[in-house]
Amino acid sequence: MSLFWNQDREADIGLMMRSSGKSLDNAIVRLDNQWTAVNNLSDGDLLNMTSTDVASYSGLDVSVLNSMIERSLKEWRINPARSFINVVANLANCSAGEPMFEDLLKQTLVLTGLFRAGDEAGGKIGPIPDPNNKGRHHRSGGSCTLTVRSEHEAWINGIARSVRVWEMRNAAMVRAGNVKLPKRLFRGVRTGNLKAKINVEQNGRPFEHYSAEITQKRLEYLTSTPVKDVFFSPILSFTANEDIARYFTNGEGFVIGLDPRDVDIVSSFKLDAALDTKDPVNRKHEREWIVRLPPKTIIPAADVEVYHRDWLMVRGDYRGVELAGHSSFARYEIGGRKVEAHWVYKASGVGGSVKFQLNGDWLQYSRTEARKLLGFDPVPSSQDDVSNLEFIRYQRHVRNSERPINLVEEPGNVLSLKT
Repeated sequence: MSLFWNQDREADIGLMMRSSGKSLDNAIVRLDNQWTAVNNLSDGDLLNMTSTDVASYSGLDVSVLNSMIERSLKEWRINPARSFINVVANLANCSAGEPMFEDLLKQTLVLTGLFRAGDEAGGKIGPIPDPNNKGRHHRSGGSCTLTVRSEHEAWINGIARSVRVWEMRNAAMVRAGNVKLPKRLFRGVRTGNLKAKINVEQNGRPFEHYSAEITQKRLEYLTSTPVKDVFFSPILSFTANEDIARYFTNGEGFVIGLDPRDVDIVSSFKLDAALDTKDPVNRKHEREWIVRLPPKTIIPAADVEVYHRDWLMVRGDYRGVELAGHSSFARYEIGGRKVEAHWVYKASGVGGSVKFQLNGDWLQYSRTEARKLLGFDPVPSSQDDVSNLEFIRYQRHVRNSERPINLVEEPGNVLSLKT
């Protein structure tokens, strides 16, 4: 039952709990003195472990721990920041006395994930009193901040140790060759989700030029800032399918690529059945890999592909052809044919696709239809000789519309297509 008309039961679980009694200065959980044995585990030790051995670090029954990890992985697919998998984000080479979490907001989200993953957290976590407002709870990120009651810190340390050993065992299995790695992993990032502070003025320019400059500055931020500051956590999801990564950009982002041999594998669809299903929202099998990057890693520019329609169009990059939108179209010559690429809505008015017109003909073809009926692929590739490429911004279905504008600002500044 919701506390308020617009609130889920788990949206602010601190409101349903009695106070933890901890002061704000002492609220972040710290590691106990039982972590040395975990840090000293070798790959040989990890490969010989059973699920029962992993569970022994927490004191939980193996079925309870397995269920908790499974539900945490499912939560990861909905909201990674709130998944209990992130309890290990700060625990590489950990030692006694260090904070388990970087800040109270991350601690609150992960403890919320634990609450959602099983019944073990009941009565063991609670909100932090606000020192400046008697009778109220301290808040961060719009929710009551949570901590673990003092008498249960050994309990949370035990569960964290089991999750860390589970992660380490998965990584050891990959290093031992028990799991086949893909040649490359990819992550799609929407530019608007980056925390970069951008100060750019439009100054009467076409919006696409303004948007392209913002995208360029966000690219510079992404390739000059440690991943722990760019993203919520150094533990991130990647996919073995580059098309899936591009799907997640929505034509407004970046695709990051990496060699899976350069990172530690936390989990994957080949290791845990909870990831070996179609995503409940997009209904796609993402071939997901959860990896741990060193927190100070800076992603090289060479490993980032810009997949943003405005940025590509302004630079006259033929990769923008497939990203034509409601108010733009591409015009170019390829294979001796003059081609125009337009976005065409479905008859229902919901969704649509890019269609191609050849040599001024009124008939429009999808890419598949052009290949099948004409034996011709209208979408440029790195092997094609493309000339006179223009991206035109125009106003659809508007009386007294503005004159069409050629958006290409830097002719010839075309990035090579990654194949």
